Amino acid sequence: LSSLFSSALSNTFETKDITLIMTCTLDLEEAIHSFADLIDDMLHNSINCGGDSPQAINSTSRTQQFSEFARIQTSPSLSEAEKDKLMKDPRPTRIRKFVSCYLDMSSGTTETLLQAYIILVKFLRRTRWVLQATNWRILVLLSLILAQRLQEEATLSPRRMHELYPIYSVKDYTSLQKSFLELLGYDDFRTSKNDYLSALATLEKFSQ
Repeated sequence: LSSLFSSALSNTFETKDITLIMTCTLDLEEAIHSFADLIDDMLHNSINCGGDSPQAINSTSRTQQFSEFARIQTSPSLSEAEKDKLMKDPRPTRIRKFVSCYLDMSSGTTETLLQAYIILVKFLRRTRWVLQATNWRILVLLSLILAQRLQEEATLSPRRMHELYPIYSVKDYTSLQKSFLELLGYDDFRTSKNDYLSALATLEKFSQ
């Protein structure tokens, strides 16, 4: 897994340059609200971000790997009420709480959210997947993890990821990070200035 992240980092020089010259007008709390509203919008409108790449991946086994459905249904630690809640589309407040918990645990920043949004959109375009009640948490979490790694910041270990969202095991999280990188494709790690400006404008729009 470390070698995969090293490969990703070798393709992100442009991202670092952008980080140095851009100043985000949103504070962290505003960015969290905007990010959560974007996720909510993608969930309720079944947005796959216009994925039309000939390299798009539609593997059923890969799709199931990122689905929480079976894990939620068979989890012995969840009550029926908790299972029912996790299977439904979340309210923006629950998305904000999930993202806030991650940022608190990892000392994430507004920059983390901007990069995570870019990564998530690119991932959905490439795979032609849509966010659903049973995959948004893991895809958002992996996007946040990768965003911080690309910024060369400290991030959550698989064990800490398990503490945040225990549906997946520590071993699962290690495997999921590798699969996420492979599905995203190493050529998609570059973040252009236009990508950054577009993500920033979108977050600011949703904060209004």
